[in-house]
Amino acid sequence: MKLAAALFILCATSPPAAAYCPLMLKPVCGLTKDGSRVKFANACVAERKGAKVLHDGECTAPGTEPMMCSMIYKPVCATEPATKTEKTYSSLCVSETANATVLHNGECAAKK
Repeated sequence: MKLAAALFILCATSPPAAAYCPLMLKPVCGLTKDGSRVKFANACVAERKGAKVLHDGECTAPGTEPMMCSMIYKPVCATEPATKTEKTYSSLCVSETANATVLHNGECAAKK
């Protein structure tokens, strides 16, 4: 426990180039520079590796290949990469294969 606290303090007080990530397992799905979707131990590790965090938890569509996603409607609101606007995707898998960053579960709020 003391080691984890020390690493977290070092991360918070050190310059970005020398920062360390906390030793905690809170998986995230990240998009690497080569376009692969990969599970990282936590958001800090993903960011240090230069990956964009798509959402918390494991990847539902890992790799770079298109995936067959379930047709079950479990909407998520995510930022569409091309337009940087909010868009409702039919599931986490569909948003992930679009490389969209998930904002929250459920549909996006209707724009007025």
